[in-house]
Amino acid sequence: NTLKTLPRREFKGGMAEVIKHAMIMDKEYFEFLEENADAINSLNADVLVKMIQRSCEIKGRVGELDEEEKNLRGILNFGHTIGHGLEKISNYTLPHGHAVSIGGRYAGEISASRRLLSEKELERYITLLEIFGLPKEMHDVDTAELMKAMGTDKKVEKGQKNFVLPQRIGEMATVNGKYKIPVADNEITDVLRL
Repeated sequence: NTLKTLPRREFKGGMAEVIKHAMIMDKEYFEFLEENADAINSLNADVLVKMIQRSCEIKGRVGELDEEEKNLRGILNFGHTIGHGLEKISNYTLPHGHAVSIGGRYAGEISASRRLLSEKELERYITLLEIFGLPKEMHDVDTAELMKAMGTDKKVEKGQKNFVLPQRIGEMATVNGKYKIPVADNEITDVLRL
């Protein structure tokens, strides 16, 4: 009932985080979102309760397994590297969930360009964003300004921008056992041109 009181824009923003939860850890949950999209968009209470419960379980489990944010907890930052940069250059007028949606799409593109995520699964992810009315690309954004804003993010280590990249729906990639994966500036700018 509380969700029914939210402006639609806020509900959509929350759905970006819900989709992220499925993308990072639970393929079956992703399929649940695909299969129940109409009911979710219609704010069907029974489906919403299941959705909220599963998202809480995923976020809670990740936090429980990595309380000190040593590695696994980083997967919660999927979509946030570019997303935080977009929020910053918009002077925080772009809602967080919308920024995460756009950032997740571009992280997916980087992952696909590295042959980690299949084009088919990337397309499923993008389609799910569209079904919930979420943005999937930037408009009228100065790439140089965005890159500068991303350089101040907490995920930057020793000047290196780090991303969380999907390997497949429900599973994130690692490099040397780490979920934070360094991505070169030219790789980022290449996908931002799409």
